[in-house]
Amino acid sequence: MGLVGEERRKDEKINGVIHYMSPTPDFRHGIVDSNIHAIIKQGLKNSLCLVFMENLDF
Repeated sequence: MGLVGEERRKDEKINGVIHYMSPTPDFRHGIVDSNIHAIIKQGLKNSLCLVFMENLDF
């Protein structure tokens, strides 16, 4: 638990470099995410696999 008024921040380390993942993604991120989801879903069509994506934090 953080202090009152403390900003919640998410970072991710990729190849040893810290990338700040805040603030939340904008609509462009949602478009890219949706396109990737559609490509994977189409590629797995007629298979036993299910494809889903998490809720985006907008």
